[in-house]
Amino acid sequence: MVNYFTLHARVHAQRGKADRCIIYGCNSTGPFQWACISGEYKDVGDFMPMCISHHRQHDHHGERASVWLKGSNNGASKLSEEDVLDIKQRLGSELQQDLADEFGVSVTAINDINCGRTWSWL
Repeated sequence: MVNYFTLHARVHAQRGKADRCIIYGCNSTGPFQWACISGEYKDVGDFMPMCISHHRQHDHHGERASVWLKGSNNGASKLSEEDVLDIKQRLGSELQQDLADEFGVSVTAINDINCGRTWSWL
């Protein structure tokens, strides 16, 4: 099975750049992305062009963003729940750069954890 990012690249290569949003009434001027609406992630035909806002809402098994895979269940995650809890505990006493280096992520990722933009449910 092809992974998510490889399939997105294949869609872009075969169908070109997404140039509009298929969601009725969307008046976004872009940018646009290819979003999987079937949930199968098997075929280029499973993807439709959407603005980023609608892509975030619909690009996971054709359902709402609230059911996206969170944390270590998301195949793109570099951190586990245990890693994030460890990071949160150490944030006040260690530099974000040191934590980023130790866990193999960017300083932005550490800062996003610190500010609650990511992993906020932990």
